[in-house]
Formats: sequence, C-alpha cells, structure tokens
Amino acid sequence: MHGDPEGRGALLGEVLPMLWAGFQERYAAVLEPHVKQAGDLYFGRLDARPERAPAPTITHVDYRLDNLLIGPDGTVTVVDWQTCGTGTGPSDVAYFLGAGLLPEVRREVEEQLVRDYFDGLVAGGVTGYDWADCWLDYRRGTWGGLSMAVLASMSVKRTDRGDEMFLAMATRHARHALDLDAADVLT
Repeated sequence: MHGDPEGRGALLGEVLPMLWAGFQERYAAVLEPHVKQAGDLYFGRLDARPERAPAPTITHVDYRLDNLLIGPDGTVTVVDWQTCGTGTGPSDVAYFLGAGLLPEVRREVEEQLVRDYFDGLVAGGVTGYDWADCWLDYRRGTWGGLSMAVLASMSVKRTDRGDEMFLAMATRHARHALDLDAADVLT
C-alpha cells in the first residue's frame, strides 16, 4: 500500500471503496457514527491521495500488540509479516498507537511517544527528515488501521472473535484519524 512500484496501492484504491460498502452493510447495526464519518472521508478520497516518492523504510503494515512476541527476558519478536511493504516508519507507529491504546490514553501520550521515536531516528543517524515531516507521516499513517480493518474483515472467514476485533480496530483507528484531522493530509 505504501510506495509500491507494482501498483498494489492502485489496485487497493479501486477495491477498498467496494469493501468499505460491504463493511458498512455487514456491521450497520453496530457501526459507530465516527467510523462511518472517517470511512466515508478516507475511502471516498483514495484516488486523491498525494503521489509520494517511494519511501526507504520497510513497514510491517499490521504492527499491533498481538503481532509481537515478548520473551521473559524482554526481547521482542515481530511476527506476521505477510502484509509488509515500503513506506514511512511513522505509519507503523501510528498503527501501533491507534490500535494498542484507548483513545483517551493515546491522546495524552502520543505526541511525546512520536517525538521519542523521532529523537531515536536522529540519534541513529537519520538526516534530512525533520519533526514536521515525521508528524505529517504519522498523521497520514492513521488511515492504515482503518484500511486494514476493512480489508481484513472482508477477506477472511467471518467469526464472532474476528467481528469484535475488526470493529475495535475500525473504531479506534477512525477516532485516531479524526482526532488528528488526518483528512487534511488526503488531498
């Protein structure tokens, strides 16, 4: 989805609006209004997303707590790499925070966590990438979770557990994008 030269993003740009329509139909009885609002904003503007040069970062694209194995010694192993692509690191940060934190907690800590991430990039030697670009990429990344919730829910066998997870993802990620006025970065 992010900076792919093979056109996967273009294909998803055609398919995701159709999946969004099915998602709304499937979950109509329980879909929160802010999810519909965010989804209509995002999936209605996929063709208007700005063209960006391919980014140099490998991204997980489904970077959430249940795709991390944490060992007794604190080591972390990231699993479930089948959706990886190229993009910007802050998109995985946005996905992780949007999925893993309740909105009220996320709002309190997210700017500092993203600043800590940015400071780590700088300390690691990254140059030519400033805080404003990092924050913009983070805001753009808020849409990834909503995309994944719709794409995955409409692509796998339906289960009660899956419905609960996909609705939680859609609810949190939609709130995240709306909280950060991320519709502004779509055009």
